[in-house]
Amino acid sequence: MKRTAHIFILIVLLIVNPHLYSQKAIVTTIHLDGSLSLDGLLVGPDGTLYGTAGFDGSKIYKINLDGSTEVFADNLNGPIDMDYDLSGNLYVSTFNDRGLFKISPQVEITRFAIVNLGPSGVVLNRSTGSVYVSHYGVGFPGNGRTVYTVDSTGVVGVLAQDNGLNVPVSLAIDDDGNLYAPNISDAKLFKITPGGDISLLAELPTSIRHTFNIGHIEYANGALYVTGNFSQPFVYKVQLNGEYEIIAGTGLIGQQDGPALKATFNAPNGITKSLSGDTLFISELNSPGTLRMLILSTVTGIEERFEQPFQFQLRQNYPNPFNPNTTITYELPTSENIKISIYNTAGQLMATLVDEYKNAGIHSVEWNASKVVSGIYLYRFEAGAYSAVKKGVLVR
Repeated sequence: MKRTAHIFILIVLLIVNPHLYSQKAIVTTIHLDGSLSLDGLLVGPDGTLYGTAGFDGSKIYKINLDGSTEVFADNLNGPIDMDYDLSGNLYVSTFNDRGLFKISPQVEITRFAIVNLGPSGVVLNRSTGSVYVSHYGVGFPGNGRTVYTVDSTGVVGVLAQDNGLNVPVSLAIDDDGNLYAPNISDAKLFKITPGGDISLLAELPTSIRHTFNIGHIEYANGALYVTGNFSQPFVYKVQLNGEYEIIAGTGLIGQQDGPALKATFNAPNGITKSLSGDTLFISELNSPGTLRMLILSTVTGIEERFEQPFQFQLRQNYPNPFNPNTTITYELPTSENIKISIYNTAGQLMATLVDEYKNAGIHSVEWNASKVVSGIYLYRFEAGAYSAVKKGVLVR
């Protein structure tokens, strides 16, 4: 029997300051129960992770971090992308019937609006209640050149059209209500103001290998994250001033996990952020049955933060569950001899990660569990007279 998929995906938030921290992004894979092919992704307001079945499917799935899934909604004609409002309702575009559907928390499905053939990206301005839908259009790669606005009553209008828009496949919105729409083929990324003014923000790399150079887009931590789809198997980070960098992927096609710039992807497409914003979930068009996690804020420095904590504290390891690497972070209000040890549930010592004098501050250490079997492990933190134990779960 499957575990319930109504799960709070509450990734432990590391207090990250880019000027004080050294960071290392890591890619891991969630193996789904079944050969699901996912398109758009969304982490809902309660932490539930959703995935759509895409233009040739009919379902929206709930997804657990252990890979178990269940059908959340069905009988949708090509669900592509989703977002939610402040009441927890989901809004989903349906590619094959010009649809924008509303799904209540009780899974009551109603057509909210009729847009145009081949709707794709969906994003909400939660402060105004407006829903925005990008127009992919008919064919592959399509002929859409419009971003629509749908008000709280379902009335559709044109927010932006032409002026460089050419098959805008996805949408993101920043804290000021500006929209961002990437063209799927020429990889141009446009900024659209709340008033509908369009300007070119960035031109991401393109390849002659395929016409699909861009997947979906997400806004997190004051920046934009964009997937490269078939021909560009990268994940990009785009600043709101247009500067961009590759933060994951080598350019080779594959499914290699590990440090993000050494990892490989197979047509990265849908993308969404965890509630804390420090993990991205990514679907891959050419890898049914898998979901990738890009963990942005795994810290690697010894003394990542210079402010002094008020008390001894052992944080929950991150990520958790993990495979095979996880990071343990701890806080020292004073300098102490500290020790961090790993035990199995039988009480056997598996590893000693740290056994030395440390200065006051916030510290992290990484455990590579590649030499032990899947299961629950306890990590014990000792600092002077203080001690604490937490558990982590290794899932292969």
